[in-house]
Amino acid sequence: MKAISVLGSTGSIGTQTLQIAEEFPEQFKIVALTAGKNLDLVIKQIETHQPEVVSLADESLLPELTRRINSLNEDSKILKKPLLMAGAEGLNTAAAWESADLVVTGIVGLKWWDVTIEGVANHAGTTPMSERKDPMITAADFILLVKNIINEVPGDQVGTVGKIEAFPGAPNIIPGKVKLSLEIRDLNENKIDFLFNEIKKRARIVALENETIISFSSIEINASPALMDDQIQALIIDAANELNYSFKKMPSGAGHDAQDMAIIVPSGMIFIPSVDGISHSPKEFSSDESVYKGTNILLNTILKLDKEKF
Repeated sequence: MKAISVLGSTGSIGTQTLQIAEEFPEQFKIVALTAGKNLDLVIKQIETHQPEVVSLADESLLPELTRRINSLNEDSKILKKPLLMAGAEGLNTAAAWESADLVVTGIVGLKWWDVTIEGVANHAGTTPMSERKDPMITAADFILLVKNIINEVPGDQVGTVGKIEAFPGAPNIIPGKVKLSLEIRDLNENKIDFLFNEIKKRARIVALENETIISFSSIEINASPALMDDQIQALIIDAANELNYSFKKMPSGAGHDAQDMAIIVPSGMIFIPSVDGISHSPKEFSSDESVYKGTNILLNTILKLDKEKF
């Protein structure tokens, strides 16, 4: 059985997805919904599918939804009250709801660049805004440009500007130089290169408009994407299905030793959910149930691997 989060459950595609899940309950379980303003339809979907989390676009509707769910509870029409959320936080929570075990399809590659923007340093009080050649303005435009270009292309790629430094770095001085970092990650190395070239091309136009100069320098910390072995992925899925555990396939956004091992031998990975999606942090936490299920899947996959030939 596959656990599904339906984003936009009151839209046409969302309602069709729920209809399919209703027709094949032995194959699909709806664990999370995000919905619009049609509370009548949302209530019907909650009653039918018993999701674990429901998020509304409009937070002001939560009190009325709560009242209606409480009424359903009194009539014993729902087994357990779902977690109710709203807005962007609710959407992100529903999209990455923790009840699904994960089969890793691959480990993303990444590339880093140093970005340098040069302008003219000058006194902040004596230089009119119209006469400034301010690299910090270009840096601000650049950060938004990275976000927009990364979001323009379909897929799971991510782009990050995680470091910025101004020179000379004083409150009363327009900087003469700004240095930033740029990182792009994706499973497809060609897409990483495409996105970088698009960012570089448009960034030069932005820099020119601000009368500044921008340059890029590749950092030798790049890692190529590593796809996990299809046969091992299939065995992991078989193990999850035999244990009647929900799962979904996804790429790993972080690097792992398996990225190097995949060059030498067929490799695979199993992830378990972290509460609120927090990883690589002291706050990272997985429930005992998730650890138990992940370990069970790993054990059964190893037993299956022992019978396979590669």
